[in-house]
Amino acid sequence: MSKNQECHLNYHHQQQQQKIYNHIVQNPIRLKSCNNHTSLIIIVHSALDHFNHRQTIRKFLRTNSENWSIVFILGQPLAGDKTLERKIKYESNVNGDILRMAFVDTYRNLTLKHLSGLFWVIQNCHHHDRIIWLLKMDDDIFIDKILLQKYLKHLSQSDERKNQIYCYRMDNTGPLRDRMSKWYVSNVEYSSNHYPSYCSGWTYITTIDTIEKLLCPLNDDDNNDDNRQLFWIDDVFITGILRQHTGINLVAINHLFNLNTQTLYRWIENRGQTKWFYMFSQTNNDWHLMHDAYRQRKFF
Repeated sequence: MSKNQECHLNYHHQQQQQKIYNHIVQNPIRLKSCNNHTSLIIIVHSALDHFNHRQTIRKFLRTNSENWSIVFILGQPLAGDKTLERKIKYESNVNGDILRMAFVDTYRNLTLKHLSGLFWVIQNCHHHDRIIWLLKMDDDIFIDKILLQKYLKHLSQSDERKNQIYCYRMDNTGPLRDRMSKWYVSNVEYSSNHYPSYCSGWTYITTIDTIEKLLCPLNDDDNNDDNRQLFWIDDVFITGILRQHTGINLVAINHLFNLNTQTLYRWIENRGQTKWFYMFSQTNNDWHLMHDAYRQRKFF
């Protein structure tokens, strides 16, 4: 039996993975985000107070015809913010699509947030008899739903989907040593000056089978201990450090990402007169821009 098979069979009993999974707060209602017909599960990393971001995503990305499901991953507010917590609980009860974590929602807990969401998907959405796609996204990314549907259809008809993650691939990067930067990384946290190739955390596409394989190094005693130390920059750790010895490939689809919000503004202002080529676009955390882009794509 291969190590990958062992990891799969023993998944629910792995100590490290179960430790992380225990951070998930079981909501008082059953999440309505996975069923036997789900073809794509969308995992959204969302900031606590981004109510409008989440509602925009629900309005334009949720679709019964394509069997897409959405789960928003949220941590906990700082102690004492009872108003924010009350609003989130109400939103969760109404929509049934919010997965809460037991830790405070901060940058330094991004890796726990990311891993906990992936573990929940594996344990609740995995089907051995069919392919289920997973799309991880930040809550301020505009997704061209029409292009995504076509792209997933193409991938589903190809064997190329196996052991692949499709994303904005980051190569030849390294940790920032500037102590004034929010993304400062000390030598103690990460000793090398080079990161392995990884996916930008904006969004990526893969299958649940691939995610299960991706997380195996967390419990592989033959792997370097660095694989089990949770480096806090989640995209580097999960799609870079964990991935590099699994045989999973990063497929660069950088050309399908728009990083210039002015390009998105111009497309909206031209009301369909400008051709749109991108499957994903940044909005710089502007939910109004994201909403206008989704509304535009609905008609043009």
